[in-house]
Amino acid sequence: MPPLTSRGSARYFLFVLPLVLLLLLYHPALQAWFVDDDFAWLTLLSRIHGFRDFLHAMFVPMAQGTIRPWSDRGYFLLLQFLFGPESLPFHLTTMITALADAWMLAWVAHRMTGSRFAALFAPLLWLANAALVLPMGWSSAYDQIQCCAFLLGALSLYIRYLETGNRRLWWCQLAVFVLGFGSLEINVVYPVIAAAWLVFVSRAASRKVFARDIAPLAAISLSYFILHQSATPVPRTGPYAPHFDTSTLRSLGLYLRWSVVPEPFERFGYSGTTAIAVLVIVAVFLVAFAGFELHKRQTGFLFGGSWYLATLLPVLPLAEHRSDYYLALPTIGLALTGAQAIGRAWEARGSARVFAWIPVCLYLYVNIPIVRAETQWWTDRSLEARTLVLGTAAARKTHPNTTIVLDGVSSDLFNTTLRHRALIPFAVENVYLSPKSAAGVHPEPPANITAVRLDAGSLLHGLSEGKVVVYSISGDHLRNITSDYSRNAASRLPDREPARIDLGNPLSSWLLGAGWSPPDIDSRWTAARATLRLRVPAEGGSQIVLDGYCPPEELAQGPRHLTVMIDGVVAAETDIRGPESEFHRELSVTSLPPGRPVELDLRISPVFRHDGKELGLVFNTISIQR
Repeated sequence: MPPLTSRGSARYFLFVLPLVLLLLLYHPALQAWFVDDDFAWLTLLSRIHGFRDFLHAMFVPMAQGTIRPWSDRGYFLLLQFLFGPESLPFHLTTMITALADAWMLAWVAHRMTGSRFAALFAPLLWLANAALVLPMGWSSAYDQIQCCAFLLGALSLYIRYLETGNRRLWWCQLAVFVLGFGSLEINVVYPVIAAAWLVFVSRAASRKVFARDIAPLAAISLSYFILHQSATPVPRTGPYAPHFDTSTLRSLGLYLRWSVVPEPFERFGYSGTTAIAVLVIVAVFLVAFAGFELHKRQTGFLFGGSWYLATLLPVLPLAEHRSDYYLALPTIGLALTGAQAIGRAWEARGSARVFAWIPVCLYLYVNIPIVRAETQWWTDRSLEARTLVLGTAAARKTHPNTTIVLDGVSSDLFNTTLRHRALIPFAVENVYLSPKSAAGVHPEPPANITAVRLDAGSLLHGLSEGKVVVYSISGDHLRNITSDYSRNAASRLPDREPARIDLGNPLSSWLLGAGWSPPDIDSRWTAARATLRLRVPAEGGSQIVLDGYCPPEELAQGPRHLTVMIDGVVAAETDIRGPESEFHRELSVTSLPPGRPVELDLRISPVFRHDGKELGLVFNTISIQR
């Protein structure tokens, strides 16, 4: 690379290089679609019918108790409101934010080192790190990129304040810092970052400066932490429960490794020996640089390490949820330290320049191929999700009153779409998996496939009555295979009752006797008495499980008594009382012979009348379980 001998050329490279790098490394992500948690955020807009709903959507804790109005809620609500469920605006926003991050990172690196060469390399080292793949390609991880903008923006204002003494810049920094809490909880560590700059870079630390500049920031962080904990207590179990034990040190070691050698390095076919060699060489280079700086009594390099540790510490206790994208923020510190070391070696000339290029080239060698391959893999995976969701939405327009059955859905595709109720934002209902697909899917916990599994008997009856269309995934589209599927259905689908019935499914009507109203979205009303047929599971049955609803205003008049009879004999009884309008009952019954069809008779008293109809209870699902 030619030396930057003029201010104009330096500004040109600092402006253009990050943009070129982003496009070269992450341009496939612009084509990526929605997956996983994206669909939950895409449902928010449909829930807003007034200002109160808007406030609820923006600020009520969601997703593991998080409150992120800018990066999760506002990001999805605004872009979906402006452009609909189109993925490109989301990824353009991510790309623009990452570009702003890279520019601010270059500026901070120049202020830290005084080297334009270091300022060029800081964005390169950060953008080339494979930890950015997920935040760049997955809209739900945008918070990592946005939080970088808040932290770097606040720090840049603070640096200018220290350089100029203009107190208004300190207040602007404070405003950016406070707004950052709406992006990501890790923003709470910003006072540590500001203090590290004060101590290690500007060397202007004193008791008076700390009291004036840092103490107010620390007080705000502490207040936010206390308020957040009172609103959303730390979970005691599950993947987001913190563990303060030796697992924290193991997490630190793992993240240090992933910071240099990407987590999927060996999964993409690269040698483990190569990974170890790169780690050792980069570590030796950084240790040698640290020794050189300490010998010169320079402490600026400690700022990069402070940033790294400060932004990494909050996620270290999450031993059951280690993810490489958590390094998107910490690797800014690594990039600053690495760029400073490269800048020093470049200024030293001679053999030091050659020595510096070795770890840089190795770092880029192990990261850039993974960035490109994993970005493309993530994009391809999301395009499969688009095929399923948009293809099903198109099928619904073609068949507005017909049950859609999907065949050939893999476990991965299910877990990235239907597991997250991906069809809801597109107003598509009454969609199920074929028995073969359902049997081959292994849902990731806590997902339950029963809600979208269609039993063979209902499918067979639906096909014979023309109430079902079957679609199969074929490349980049869905193909209507109803005719071919129906031709062989009778020979491969058993005509027998299931052990579970979804009352909202119109195809369940063949299992129902008297006393049922037509289906209403995902449920049906009963009269005072309603009957249905189910089959005892092959392993036997000892429980009747009922999920349903009763209007609160009716329960306010008194409880509803429910009697369950099996083949004419009373098997169980229960009461539905207010305020339990939505109820779940697991009623123990005498052990039922395996595999035998039985008739269930539900009797409800008292009932109420509406529009001349006798109404008892609403049922969503009923099943026989072991």
